Amino acid sequence: MLAAVYHGPNDLRVEDYPTPVIGPDEALLKVVSAGICGTDLRIWHGAHRKFPPGAVRIPGHEVVGDIVDMGAEVKGINVGQRVFVAPNMGCGHCRQCVGGRNNRCADYQAFGVTMDGAFAEYMRLLAATLAQGNLIPLDQATDPAAAALIEPFACVLRGQNAVHIQPGEVVLVIGAGPIG
Repeated sequence: MLAAVYHGPNDLRVEDYPTPVIGPDEALLKVVSAGICGTDLRIWHGAHRKFPPGAVRIPGHEVVGDIVDMGAEVKGINVGQRVFVAPNMGCGHCRQCVGGRNNRCADYQAFGVTMDGAFAEYMRLLAATLAQGNLIPLDQATDPAAAALIEPFACVLRGQNAVHIQPGEVVLVIGAGPIG
């Protein structure tokens, strides 16, 4: 398969890369749309803490795709189903994860950040992805480019909820793109 592979700061190469092999409790996603955000730009410039020197990995964490294969133990999804993939998975054991805040897990995993992501033709969906509810089924008629924005819009919503913006308040929005 073709993939955009990070080899170091400002060194992203489109190259042939092995198609992921899935296990009995995993699924294979054919990427239909993947967004690019500020995190991807930090990765590109070598300024992301989860990309240490020597890291070789496929970035991309805002993704919509179609399930094209799944292991025999996978339940709840179907081959051919279009899904949005929430990229972050907590460890499942720490106080933050047990409290429902896996986004604050110190030992999180994330597609395109700690493991291969969506800047490729195919992406392996781990058992934790399926078990933690990281797949959101989409109607086939949903625009996949628009649906890839679910993750950044969720970040905006979480941020707005955290600062308790109320109707009638004045706010300043700084930044361009979907999050700005």
